Amino acid sequence: MAAHTIPSRIWELYNGCPLCMRLLAWARTLICPFDKVLSRAPVEGRFIEIGCGTGICANLLALDSPTRSVAGYDLNSKVIAAAKQTVRSRPNIAFEAADVRDAVAHGSADVVVAVDLFHHLVPDVQVTVIQQVYQLLRPGGFFLLKEIDRCPRWKYYANWLHDAVMAGGTPHIWVRDNADYCRLLHAANFTVEVVPMPKAYLSHVLFVCRR
Repeated sequence: MAAHTIPSRIWELYNGCPLCMRLLAWARTLICPFDKVLSRAPVEGRFIEIGCGTGICANLLALDSPTRSVAGYDLNSKVIAAAKQTVRSRPNIAFEAADVRDAVAHGSADVVVAVDLFHHLVPDVQVTVIQQVYQLLRPGGFFLLKEIDRCPRWKYYANWLHDAVMAGGTPHIWVRDNADYCRLLHAANFTVEVVPMPKAYLSHVLFVCRR
């Protein structure tokens, strides 16, 4: 999916949502390189997005391929309510409010996606969820973990300011450096490819992890 088409597709898809949620979803597409995350996703299988927010990535995955079955989970019931409004009659996508640990505790999946979720989880929960994701995935499955790098430092602080504005005060974020994430992912038995994706004022990085 081309990057320049994503904002217009999301703006149209979220047409029935409250204006604040619609604007939030649209603005998010200008900041996050969703196209690069999507380019690493298989064209079929059972997908789970944890910490899906308003459901942008989950929606793009479902729109891009009817052979993907996509489920999005987020603890925030308000953003899940907005995400549910985008489903309409599409059979290959669904959203539910759930804690991230509950969302990956049972069943199986071919792909798990987490976009800018982990720096909002405390360190112990980050470790637990990585281990749970590995157990959830079928052999050969993928964990697409998109996060923010700690370098360069000015971009790290730009992200801190961004999250502070979104949180309405001091954000509670726990950002690891790339080597630390690789250590945790390897310890869980993933093979890992690190893909830097700098854009605008943020140092995006994608960890393509295979079980």
